[in-house]
Formats: sequence, C-alpha cells, structure tokens
Amino acid sequence: MQEWVLIPWPSGRQEYQGSLHAGFVVENAFLTDAKLDLSGAAQGDGAGGDWADLFSPDFMVHYLTYWTTRPDYRVFFNALPILGKDGTLAKIQTSSPGAGHVFAKTGTFGSEDKLGGKMMLNGKGLAGYVITKEGKKLAFAAYVNHVSLAPDSEAAQQVAGQALGEIAAAAYDVNLDAAASAGDYDLIIRNGHIIDGTGNPWYTGDVAVSGDRLTAIGDLREAHAKREIDAKGRIVAPASLTCSASPKPLS
Repeated sequence: MQEWVLIPWPSGRQEYQGSLHAGFVVENAFLTDAKLDLSGAAQGDGAGGDWADLFSPDFMVHYLTYWTTRPDYRVFFNALPILGKDGTLAKIQTSSPGAGHVFAKTGTFGSEDKLGGKMMLNGKGLAGYVITKEGKKLAFAAYVNHVSLAPDSEAAQQVAGQALGEIAAAAYDVNLDAAASAGDYDLIIRNGHIIDGTGNPWYTGDVAVSGDRLTAIGDLREAHAKREIDAKGRIVAPASLTCSASPKPLS
C-alpha cells in the first residue's frame, strides 16, 4: 500500500519539524509503540512514489486494527472515502450491495511503458474497513500489482479500482460464523517469512491450505488443521499470486 500511513503528530516535539529523517524517527516510534511488526513495512519518502514504499497487507490490517483502539479513531474513520458514494470511491461498485458499507483509502503508483505505449500499473491498493450485513467490522487490505493498461488516466480506476472495490464489497454479506465453523484446513504453515508475490517485503504470518488450494494468509492462530508445520525462520512463497487480500474481523 502506497501513499499513506497516518500518524498523529506528537505535541511539544517542534524539534522534529522540517526534516524528512526526523519525520521517519517520529513515525517509527509511533508504529513501534503500537506494537506493529515493521518487517512488513518499508518507506523511502513521504509521498508514496519511492520504490521503497511498500506495506504488506498483513501490516496494513494490523495498522488499521490498532487505529480502532485509539480515542481519535472516529475522526480517522469518518475521513475515509465510502464505496460507491464519495471521494475516490464515488464511482466504484455503485450498484453493489456493499456500496455505502466499505470505508477505505486508495493508493496508486503507475509508470509510463514507453516500449509498449501503455501504462504499467506498478501497484494499486485499497485498505480500510467493511461493515458487514450483520453489523460486524472487518479491517482489510487488497493490492493489485504489475498490470499493463491502456495509456488512459482513468484506466487504473476503471480496471484495478473496480476489481479491488468488488473484492472489498464481497465481504459485506459474508457469513463470518459459517466461515469460522468451516475454518479447519488440511495444512497450516505457521510463523513463516511470507513472500506473497506482490512485490512487497516479506512478513511473518501463517498460510493455510485446503486440498490443492491456498485458502488463507495472515494471523491464523485461532485456526486448526489436520497437519501443521512450524516454518519459523524459513521462507514461504506461492508459485504465483497477483492480488493479495488480508481481512480481519474487528467485532
């Protein structure tokens, strides 16, 4: 996820103003105090255009979950665009049942493909919250990376934006209780260094497999499987993965 990681500016810290390095010192302290795993986060500038600006879906979900514990969470939540209603999501999935129930921020990073005369969508993300039909709140993060598009300024929104919006909206009417009862897997690989194929940094997490399909990635400490493998210190990587989503129930 690029372009935003919001932190409250601490009062009485005027000595930090005016320096990019000093700003990262403040950000690092904030994220560390929040007990977030920084192995899933990297940042090289404050605008989202540096190749080092990479945040894993797992990191973003934990970051968003942390915000729900803060006294200023409601201000943060109310500032998010609403799917199919306003802001950068006003034209996304307008007829979906999930419209009006997804509150999320987009991020886009594209480059000109001079060889092919197209646009290379290096990365587009959507992260925020879904209020389900049952009134439960989910934190989620989904990304699309390395997609060749027509050289049209609206292409990223019309193609990747709609796809990400559809993924988020699908969670609106999901039956979480049924999903939980069906949450036993054939295999869970725990504590691995996950490289999810999106181009983001590796992050620590669990991978679940049912049959011959990878069915879940993230914090699966509450899940069970017929067989479990502790992959601590080892790399876990799928053969191919172009889109990552990491939802987490909050209520």
